[in-house]
Amino acid sequence: MSILTLENVSYTYKNAHRAAVSNVSCQFEEGNVYAIVGPSGSGKSTLLSLLAGLDLPTEGKAVFDGDSLANLNLDRYRRESISMIFQAFH
Repeated sequence: MSILTLENVSYTYKNAHRAAVSNVSCQFEEGNVYAIVGPSGSGKSTLLSLLAGLDLPTEGKAVFDGDSLANLNLDRYRRESISMIFQAFH
């Protein structure tokens, strides 16, 4: 059973002409390791930001353990349930 799910998720940055992530659906199961790969500019970092709750989808929804991220205390979610290591953190 999946612990984290994206359902038809899209994200468009303010003042952008097109979506950085468009209509993505995927499931992540607890205990597995996943890799997100793609060329530069394909939306990998944006997708990770959506999974971590740093941004919320402009369309669709991200669901953690049955609850939409839009309804969660995101500080608590990031503190207790998910981690992200940035490539450059300065």
